[in-house]
Order: sequence, then C-alpha cells, then structure tokens
Amino acid sequence: MNRKSYILLAFSVIILFISCEKVEEFSVVPKVKYKDFYLTSGIEGMSIATGNLVFSFVDGDGDIGNFNNPDENNDADSLNMFITGSYKNGSDFIPFYTNSLNLPYIEEGVYRKTVKGDINIEIDLTIQTPDTLMYSFYLIDRAGHKSNTETTPVLIISELLEQL
Repeated sequence: MNRKSYILLAFSVIILFISCEKVEEFSVVPKVKYKDFYLTSGIEGMSIATGNLVFSFVDGDGDIGNFNNPDENNDADSLNMFITGSYKNGSDFIPFYTNSLNLPYIEEGVYRKTVKGDINIEIDLTIQTPDTLMYSFYLIDRAGHKSNTETTPVLIISELLEQL
C-alpha cells in the first residue's frame, strides 16, 4: 500500500469512530428525579392555583405507561403514577393528599429501548390546601418495577402565589 492509501484508511477509521454514538446503559427499574414545582392561575371558582410538579424519568427497558386510555376510568391495574402530599404540622409532615394516575403509553425508540423525558403533573390547589407542604412521588412500569421515590423541597404556597 502506498502512503495515500494509509492516510485514506486512517482517516476512514477516525471518521468511523467519531460517528459511532456511545450507547448509555440504564437500569430496567425506572428512575425519577424532581425538577421543579411552580404555580399557574387556577380555574375561577374552583381552585386558587394549579401546582405543576415537574420531574424527569429514565427507564432502561422503555416500558413506561400503559395502553389504557388515561381519560377513561382508571382501574387499579392501569394506575402507574403515585403522588402523596403532606402538610407541615409543627415539626412533622402529615399526609393529606394522595393521587394515583394513569400515565399514557410511552413508546420505546426504534434503535434503543431506553426512554427518558420530563413529565408535568397538574395539581389543583384550593382554599383548603395547607400553606406549607411537600409532595413525594414514584411510578411503576409495565413490568411492575417501582421507581425510586422523590420528594419536593418544602413548598410555601402563599409565597408561590405572590409570584403569579
């Protein structure tokens, strides 16, 4: 081989390595991570504000959500997102709010099974909602793997309302 062939071969190999994307490996057990909690205006006559709980998720085998229509009646088999709200009473937090949701089916990628993204859950806040609270949440994938449980920082609703 001549010098031009070696250079062309070396250049081709370098391009091949640069163009290959490294595959990240993730656990088949989903992982959630708290990102944000903010308020938007509530529905007049029904709520003082809507709380928006934002978190990221990643699942190595891509089986988040289910095929059931989330707008239909949620039966126990279709519920896969669980949220608990707790209010501050002295130095303790007392659960006062629970919600179980049906996350929609999230399709895995064409070349990889891993799915990841952000989810925004809306929570109606009423005049009866305590002022100092926090939420914890987790999800369960179609294989029954329970994610870690994440918790928001302590939220003071009156302070968040002032920012609206």
